Amino acid sequence: MANKVLVIGLDGGTYSILEPFSREGLIPNLARLMEHGAKGVLRSTVPPISAPAWATFQTGKHPGKHGLFNFFDMADKGFRSNSDFRTTRVVNHASIQSATVYDYLREARVGTISVNIPLTYPTPELDGWLVSCWLAPPGAKDFTWPRSLAAELPEYRVDQNFGEGMYALTPEGQELDSDFLFDDLTDIMHRRADATEILMRTKPWRVCMVCFTETDRLHHYLWRAVNPEYPAYNTPKGRHELERFKNFYRELDRRVGSLMETAGPDTNVIVMSDHGFDAPPRRRFNISRWMRDQGWVVTQAAPAVSTSTVTGESSQLATPPTLANSGAAKLLKRTAGMAWKRLVPPSLRDQVYARLGYIPTPQVVDWSRTRAWSFGVNNNLGAVCINVKNDYFSGCVDPAEVEKLVEEIAAGLRQLTDPHTGKPVVRRVLRREEVYQGPHLERFPHLLVDMDPDYEADRESGYNTFNPLVSPEEAYPNGRGNHRPEGICLAQGPDIQPGTKGEQSLACIMPTVLALAGVAVPDDLDGMVLTEYLSPRISGAVGSQEARGEDQHRFTQPSDDDVLAIQEKLKQLGYM
Repeated sequence: MANKVLVIGLDGGTYSILEPFSREGLIPNLARLMEHGAKGVLRSTVPPISAPAWATFQTGKHPGKHGLFNFFDMADKGFRSNSDFRTTRVVNHASIQSATVYDYLREARVGTISVNIPLTYPTPELDGWLVSCWLAPPGAKDFTWPRSLAAELPEYRVDQNFGEGMYALTPEGQELDSDFLFDDLTDIMHRRADATEILMRTKPWRVCMVCFTETDRLHHYLWRAVNPEYPAYNTPKGRHELERFKNFYRELDRRVGSLMETAGPDTNVIVMSDHGFDAPPRRRFNISRWMRDQGWVVTQAAPAVSTSTVTGESSQLATPPTLANSGAAKLLKRTAGMAWKRLVPPSLRDQVYARLGYIPTPQVVDWSRTRAWSFGVNNNLGAVCINVKNDYFSGCVDPAEVEKLVEEIAAGLRQLTDPHTGKPVVRRVLRREEVYQGPHLERFPHLLVDMDPDYEADRESGYNTFNPLVSPEEAYPNGRGNHRPEGICLAQGPDIQPGTKGEQSLACIMPTVLALAGVAVPDDLDGMVLTEYLSPRISGAVGSQEARGEDQHRFTQPSDDDVLAIQEKLKQLGYM
């Protein structure tokens, strides 16, 4: 009989944290895995964003086959009507256009425990017990499988507290309360580990998977705590945040060790991440501004109008009355705004806006004349979409003209330089066909723009066509961290071959879990079993089975209110 398999996901886990902390003796359990187990690098998806990455973890397939490119559904009517991520639905488990590891484990009748694996809401059915992820709407009652499981875990928390005292993107005049954040993330990490251990001790299982989202959150908010280049690094506050950062990892490491002990010595353990992390770029290159200057994007200023984040149609969203949106406050804002525009020269205003990352004027894109547009995907990765007729609500480019336009834009991008330094800012321009294969290729941008690591590509999911082409250099913007494609892969157990391994795709984790669990591996996956990690007994016995067709995903979609609540989370996290 196959041994048990325990998968511990550290969302955004990265060797740039684990290796120095290991040398300091802060994380002895993870250090032993790195030193005495198998150790390698997992290459994330393109883009290295949690939604497509965890879909790849679940399916063993790259985005072209599972259909997810970002947290936002690029096939949704909102995006197709005005091509703005902020008007579209957030993806969930029902969005994955492929069979998942849960389907194969259920069919094989493998007892399974799953806790907080991203993109498990709505909850898939399985032969076991599942606690959904942070993408479950706040207050959802159906976040477990079976539904009755929630009552067995009364102390569990699905996600961290957003709101007063903690801001991912701090409002003007307010500051991130780092102590509040450390306390909150530590609390939920312990509750997540507690719930997993309770299930491991009380339920019959062969595969257990748990993800700690808290590492990703910590890296997003407070990367400044571990980077000496941050201006306030060597201050009392900076030293305090570093110590709390280290304490969080001490506690996390202790819980990793506890999970491994609960699983038992005969369990094969994999510790992995969906992507890595590092410091953000120092400058922003606004490709959208360049696209407007080239005439591919046509815009005009317009009165401020709220946009529905569900339908993509213009509407005025109702907000509860507060002092901040009272009539007096609005009058004060208008008066101050008029004085600002009258007294401050436009060139200086542009510099201030660029430093704040602020888009001062709502922009109406004339889609009947806009042939292509760009947006920031993640960190130094940008994208270009062609406004093709019938693909988009106001598409204006004939399909026969797409190839010529793609080449024209790609050629221009390859020549881009920083006007201040003359430095080339684009490393590679890739057609989507060079990156993705599969039935969902048409959902994705026509071009992906890999910028020099010193440059952010636009802002994520937003237009910046009126901002300067290149933002002023910032020593360390916001102190936040940004995703990198290099994740971690550590393994230990009776069927694991220790040693340093080569770089492998994130898609390889799913088939490897199936192989370790004694389940035949589907024959249509992009990922391969990590045979270099496995003993000959396992790697030599890997069999295959016929692939399943696309899942029907007969789930009830979240309500519009639920979608808005999830979008607000993503806004706080910096994705909108």
